[in-house]
Amino acid sequence: MPVRPAMLFRKAMPEGFGAVLRLALRLSATAVLASIPLQADTVCIIIHGLGGLPEYEENFVKWSEGLEEAFQQGPAAQVHRLDGRSLRRDDILTTFQDVTASLQPDSEVWLFLVGHANVNLSQYKFNIKGPDLTGDDVEGFLNGLGQRRAYLVAATSSSGGLAEQLGAPQRVVVTATRSAFERYPPLFLSFLLESIESAEADTDKDGKISLLESYLFSRNKVARWFADKGRIQVEHPLLDDQAKVRLGEKKKGEQAQQPEPSVVGLLASSAYLSTPPEKAYRTLQARELAQQRIGVEREISSLKFQKAELPQEEYYKKLEALLIRLAQLNQRISELEGEQ
Repeated sequence: MPVRPAMLFRKAMPEGFGAVLRLALRLSATAVLASIPLQADTVCIIIHGLGGLPEYEENFVKWSEGLEEAFQQGPAAQVHRLDGRSLRRDDILTTFQDVTASLQPDSEVWLFLVGHANVNLSQYKFNIKGPDLTGDDVEGFLNGLGQRRAYLVAATSSSGGLAEQLGAPQRVVVTATRSAFERYPPLFLSFLLESIESAEADTDKDGKISLLESYLFSRNKVARWFADKGRIQVEHPLLDDQAKVRLGEKKKGEQAQQPEPSVVGLLASSAYLSTPPEKAYRTLQARELAQQRIGVEREISSLKFQKAELPQEEYYKKLEALLIRLAQLNQRISELEGEQ
C-alpha cells in the first residue's frame, strides 16, 4: 500500500500542521513525464527497500513510483515494481528468474535499486524485509542475462563498490556513491528523475535523454546542490560502461578527480530514458515556477533525511515553511495554466 504522507506525521506533528500538509498535497501538481522511447522487449525492474525511518521510506516510495510511471509510458515495456518492505529476498529472486525466463534474445533489462544499503565484510547489502538482497544476488541475475544489454542504477548509500563488482560487457552500472564509505542517504535519484523531463539534460539536442546524459546532468546537479548549501558533498555518483570506462572515479591516493576519458561511443549514450517535453507549460513564468517547485520538493526530501538530527520543533517549523511555499507555487502555476 502506498505511503500516505499524512499518516507519517499523525502522531508527532504540531497542532495545525496537518492542514498545511493537506493543502500542499491537494495542490501538488503531477509533473508531466515524457514518453520513453523503449523497445517492446524492454523490461524494467524497480525495487525499493526499507528506509529505517518513515520519512526515508516516503522519499524512496515517491522516487520508485516516479520511475514506474516514467517507464510505464514506454511502448509495451514490462515494468515490475517490487516493495522490499514486504517482499523477501526469495520473492525477489523468483521475480529475477521469471523475468529471465521470459526474455527474448534481443531484450534489454533495466534494474533500479532505491533505498538504503550497507557493506558488510565487503558484501553489498540492499536492505529489505528479512535477509538483505546482496551484490552477489544482483550479479547472479545480471550474469544470467547472457549477452543482453543491461542497465543497473543503484541509487543507494554505499553503492560504489558495485561498479567494480558488476562492470561487464554489454552492461552499464550507475551508482549514487563512489565508495562503500558514503553512507548518507543520497539525493542522486531525485536529480535523475528531474533529468527525465529536462531539456537542459539533452546536451546533444537530439530530443532524447540518454542514460549518459542523465548521469552527467545528475552528477553536476548533486555537486552544485551541496556547493550552494555550503555543505560537504557526501555522495559522488559513478558510471561504469562495460568495464572499460568509469566516470566520476577518484582513485586511491589521488588528491583530486582526474580528467575523464572520452564519452564517445559509450553504451550509456545509446540507452534512452526519455524525450523531454517541449510544451509541458504554456507560459514561461509557469515553467520558471515549475523549476522552483522542483527545488522546494528536493529541499523537503533532504530535510526528511535530516529529521533524526534535528529537534522536533525545528524540523516541523522548517517542513511547514517548505510545504507552504510548495502550496503557493502549485497554486500560482495552476492559475497561470488556467487550471482553476
